[in-house]
Amino acid sequence: MRITRLIGVRVLTTTLVLLIISVIVFFGNEVGGGDAATALLGIDATPELVAVWQRKFGLDRPMWVRYFDWLGDLLRGDLGDSMSFEQYPISELVMPKLRNSFYLGSLAFAISIPVTIVSAVIAAVWRYRWPDHLISTYTLVNLGIPTFVIGPGLLILFVLIFPVLPAIQFFERSETPLDYFKIFVLPVTTLVLAITIFKTRLLRDNLIEVLESDYVQMAHFKGLPLHKVIVFHALPNAIVPTLNVFALSLPLLIGGALIVEIVFAYPGVGQLLFQAVETRDTRLIQLGVMLSAFAYAVGNLIADIMGILLVPRLRTA
Repeated sequence: MRITRLIGVRVLTTTLVLLIISVIVFFGNEVGGGDAATALLGIDATPELVAVWQRKFGLDRPMWVRYFDWLGDLLRGDLGDSMSFEQYPISELVMPKLRNSFYLGSLAFAISIPVTIVSAVIAAVWRYRWPDHLISTYTLVNLGIPTFVIGPGLLILFVLIFPVLPAIQFFERSETPLDYFKIFVLPVTTLVLAITIFKTRLLRDNLIEVLESDYVQMAHFKGLPLHKVIVFHALPNAIVPTLNVFALSLPLLIGGALIVEIVFAYPGVGQLLFQAVETRDTRLIQLGVMLSAFAYAVGNLIADIMGILLVPRLRTA
């Protein structure tokens, strides 16, 4: 019952946070985004056309009325029409792109977990020796390299210097597993490199602290093999502080990485939202921000629940 109550409180808190974010997103975009009708119509923005456009998209109604209508439509899954893409239904615009970004983010996230854990365990077990020095040097060097440098660097290396991969691939022309491999290999590699560096460093430091604790030393004295000590005693406690950092990577499952999608011309939702910002398509912008906020909130919720289930003292505190 206590676990159920704790999880229920986390769910209610997450729901409240999302509601507050929806208020900030809607009113902030409405107040700071300028006149969407004037921006979209451009030089044709006569007062008459602007008035017609505002009536068409309900922009002539009070702001608080529009907020509740927008929130209700969002909860029902009615996303309406795009303002900039020839009034095309947003759901038909977003869903294919969202699916592509989900594939990209899922692959990167799934690969990053074992890469992070294995690298951190190796560095912690052989701490202060050459494996630890090698991994630590690698992570420290790459911490200073942003994603917009890693991506073009891989492009230059594998497209120009060693032309083994094409610069641009399209889902529509892909039929074999090799075609899909060519699509995903560079953007997934870029994301994995970007999201595992800090996590590896953090988990390595946590593992070293746990491995030097009294209860882990007692497990060693009892004659437990090293792999059992790590898997059943050290790793569950060391990984809890890292869960929230892992959770912050979950928006990759929805939004992908904007820079990565642009660099590799990947047909994901990130590119679509970038175009929405350029054209001031407020409906698309609001949806994109809410999707990202939802991913962050759900990611942190999952991290909290996993922490409660993995560590008994969090249930009894």
